[in-house]
This record gives sequence, C-alpha cells and structure tokens, in this order.
Amino acid sequence: MLPRDRATLEKARANFFERLTFSLLDVRPVPGEVVSEKKETLPNGETLLLGRAGKGDRIPAVWLAPQKANPEAAPTLIVHPEGVAWVTSTSQRPGGLVKGILDRGGTVLGIDAFQTGGVDKLPAKAGRFLCD
Repeated sequence: MLPRDRATLEKARANFFERLTFSLLDVRPVPGEVVSEKKETLPNGETLLLGRAGKGDRIPAVWLAPQKANPEAAPTLIVHPEGVAWVTSTSQRPGGLVKGILDRGGTVLGIDAFQTGGVDKLPAKAGRFLCD
C-alpha cells in the first residue's frame, strides 16, 4: 500500500486500522479513556506515560513538536524496535527521519510498544508490561 493521493491514503488508513485492531485484539480507546502522565520536559517536547483509565497499562512515549508548526502537517506516530530512544536520537541527527518531519512543521509521537525500546527490558507484572 503506497498511497499516491488522498483517496489511496484513506484506503490505506482503513486497511491498516482494521489489521491493527485484529493484531492487537483491541480497539482505539475513546478520548476520555486515555491517560497521559508527563515524566520529563524536553527542549522540543516531553516524555510521557500513556495508558487507559482503569486498565493499569502504561507505555513510555515521547511527544516532539516543531519550532514552527505547519497546520497542514498531520501528526506522525512512530513505532520502532528501539522505541523512544530511536525517535529522540533521530530528531537530533542531520538527515534523520524525525528531524525531517519536525523541520517540515510536523509533530511526532514515538512509543515503546509491546516488546520494543525500553519496554522490551521490563519484567512482566501480573500479566502486563508496565513502566514506572
């Protein structure tokens, strides 16, 4: 699926959403269920713990904002095997993927998803992977 225009992008989004829902065996929470805890302030963003109210799950995340936001640029979610550390490092590297997005005025959310980044090194607690 290589989107070439708005129509093919919307088709790719719909296909990806369906596959992601089945692979995670879960659905996207409604906005009122999302919990965000700020951990650290960064020069161009912040580190967070994200989860769902009442579920006890938390994943590390980093939110990076450009110096000058482009209202036409959609936010970008990055899930990488090295997690938040990779997102942060490539935001500083000349020619880095995240730096390029920020330079074009886009915002970036990077997460340590299940068995990626810092979460990969955490022990299981009561059947869930948590980050304190």
